Amino acid sequence: MPGPVSCPGRLIVIGILSLLVVHLSSAAWSNEVSDVQYGRLGSTVTLACRGSRKGFPVEWRVNGSSVVVVEEGAQEGDQEGAQEGAQDGDQAEAQDDSSLSLPDVNSSMEGNYSCHDQQSGALIHALQLRLGNPPSRVNITCWLPNHFRVYCSWTRLADSLLPTHYISSYISAYQSVSEVEECIQEVVGSQKCVVFHPRIWGPRHTVNITEVNPLGMQQTILRVDLQQLLKPDPPEEVVCMSVEGHPTKLLVQWRSPASWNPEDGLQVAFPLEYQLRYRPVGSRFWSTLYIENRTSLMITDALAGHLHHVQVQAREAIDPQTQWSDWSPLIQEQPWTEPESTAEPTTIPFIPEDITVPMRPSKEATPGPPLLGGVVMLMSLFAGIIVVVGVTVGLLLWVRHRRREGWSKQQLSSMVKMKTLLI
Repeated sequence: MPGPVSCPGRLIVIGILSLLVVHLSSAAWSNEVSDVQYGRLGSTVTLACRGSRKGFPVEWRVNGSSVVVVEEGAQEGDQEGAQEGAQDGDQAEAQDDSSLSLPDVNSSMEGNYSCHDQQSGALIHALQLRLGNPPSRVNITCWLPNHFRVYCSWTRLADSLLPTHYISSYISAYQSVSEVEECIQEVVGSQKCVVFHPRIWGPRHTVNITEVNPLGMQQTILRVDLQQLLKPDPPEEVVCMSVEGHPTKLLVQWRSPASWNPEDGLQVAFPLEYQLRYRPVGSRFWSTLYIENRTSLMITDALAGHLHHVQVQAREAIDPQTQWSDWSPLIQEQPWTEPESTAEPTTIPFIPEDITVPMRPSKEATPGPPLLGGVVMLMSLFAGIIVVVGVTVGLLLWVRHRRREGWSKQQLSSMVKMKTLLI
């Protein structure tokens, strides 16, 4: 994981670049063009009255109010507040060279200072005093949305209260060879920079951010692993649609992030793999599916009749050390449901209450003669008896006939045997 490191000897190039900025170790630094003098809070700041003549007393003023009268050879001048309304104890000390010394300065002592000829009141020199702190370290964060750019941003750990600018650079080392590249600040003052076409497969990468203000400079060095920092942007244009006739299916489609594709169109983007997760609205548990080389997926086990939340994320498909993107914005869709019947309801005619509808007399069932049912039952019983008798008689006749046939065969057999004996 990236982390701040001390400046190694092999990064001497960074030091050479940093020497381009003048380091000022004194407590105050003057800008000759704008007549602004900078001082460090809590230190002693000395203001010089440039243009004054030796032997002529001067008077110092701050924001138009008199501070102290300086006379030639004075070891110690009258002491007053450095600024009208300043806290008690803030004092200005006159020097024998017509300069003004402000000990233990604080923010209330900032303002417009001027020195004047004491006799005529003529202005000799004017300047603005601004107070603050030296530069401090910064907190650097870098990320790679693709293989072609490294983005870095930084935040101050402390505000110097003074005009500040930054020098940003990037170093990639491979096989004992280090190359220094500029981390380009596309917008001045935005505290962001970008490196184009980095050597992402190199083992060592270093980012250097130097904060510079009128009181000095401070470097912050961050060593990064670009492969582990590679993190695509979330997939774009994610849509979810129901499938007609299938109450448990949802079709999800998306596009790879636009930032993943090279802008020049001459290089081929690395393949991406995706993860899709979904759940019914109100559930705490996600179902996750893995997808390769496709930008669409059919969910086949959606809960019928319920809205579902769907999200997609992406990662480079070649190197498993890279990071998954953030999830795409949450979308929701409900599976197909069978439409309700469109049959027209039966209408009942409206009948006003004051209209009486004539009712037809109902026909009452007239009972038949009481003897008719008994006759029918008797006839049915008689018919049954006849059938039983007939079947019984038939069986008896059949048995009798069989017996006669058996007796005739026995007599014939006996006669045959008798004739045989006689012969």
